[in-house]
This record gives sequence, structure tokens and C-alpha cells, in this order.
Amino acid sequence: GFLSRPDRKAKLAVAAAAFGAAAVAEARTEGQDDPEGWVQGHRDAMRADWETRGKWSAFSAEYRDWTAYCAKFAKDRGIDLDLDLD
Repeated sequence: GFLSRPDRKAKLAVAAAAFGAAAVAEARTEGQDDPEGWVQGHRDAMRADWETRGKWSAFSAEYRDWTAYCAKFAKDRGIDLDLDLD
């Protein structure tokens, strides 16, 4: 699988940390009283929501829209999401 390669796992961890930091910075800019808590709560809620939808949700238009939004957010913040999928 994708995460069986240590280099990919490490790169994903770096991207996840950068994305999380950017999300906290955005929440702070938007005036959230507890930006770290808000991001963690939102992340937990989104994860639970997508998990309850099941694996086929990855083929839905809503999922594609959400991942496109996340990719744009990452690109706008200079976060490298090129995870070498070859």
C-alpha cells in the first residue's frame, strides 16, 4: 500500500503537519477564540462524517469537491502534496 513505503509515510506526515498549521492560522485569521481546538474539532467531525458514509463516498461529487478545496487550500499555502504516487 501507499503507506508501506517509509518515505511516503514521512512525506505525508510533513504535509499533514503543514496543512494543520495552515488551518490553525486560517482559523485564527477568521477570529476563532480557540483556533487549535476549533481545527481539531472540525477535523474530528469531518473524519467521523466521511467514515460513516463508507468507502464508496470517495467516488461522490461531494468528496471530489472537498478534496479539490483541500488541494487548493494547500496550494495557496505552499504545502507540497506531491506524494509520489508512482
